[in-house]
Amino acid sequence: MVQTKQTVTARVESGDEQKIVEQARDGDVNAFDILIQRYQDQVYSVAYRLVGNEDDAADVAQDVFLACFRHLKDYRGESKLSTWLYRITINTVKNLWSRQKRQGYDVTDSLDEDNNDPETPALVESLADPAPNPRSLAAGAEMGEIVERKLLELEPEFREVIVLRFIEGLSYEEIAEATKEPLGTVKSRIFRARKALKERMKDYLQEV
Repeated sequence: MVQTKQTVTARVESGDEQKIVEQARDGDVNAFDILIQRYQDQVYSVAYRLVGNEDDAADVAQDVFLACFRHLKDYRGESKLSTWLYRITINTVKNLWSRQKRQGYDVTDSLDEDNNDPETPALVESLADPAPNPRSLAAGAEMGEIVERKLLELEPEFREVIVLRFIEGLSYEEIAEATKEPLGTVKSRIFRARKALKERMKDYLQEV
């Protein structure tokens, strides 16, 4: 049976991720588009919370998928594709930070003024207390915005692990793979990052 482009595309769309990757490696643009659609929100989310503004996050996401397109042949499936993309995202953000530092920019506290993420209070729940009180959980978007801003005050290495662990939900092992750091370093860094963020949040948490 001769496979038309439509047949191949249909098989890619219904297949597992490895089949999609194989098709994309073989030059199937439709397969690569599926990968972009599947992961663009995750990549942008990480980029935005690390760099703190929409324009830079969009540029990072574009560069990530360009790098993915160029280097997909090097992906061997030893880790999940999402973890591989997280690693590219982190490296791309670090390159951006390096350029900004050379230009005299501050890589902290640059969150867009109009950001308002209703999902962020879940981070407060994870960081503030093992059993937060109902008023804390009801803080809503206002508290979420505060957390986003305080997150950007952290050292970049702390920001990375907080975003990956508490917002993206990666395991310690996946974070170690994404950051190329030893597992023990990841666990220690998460502990210190939580402590640093809780310290910055203490006045606001007392209010709720």
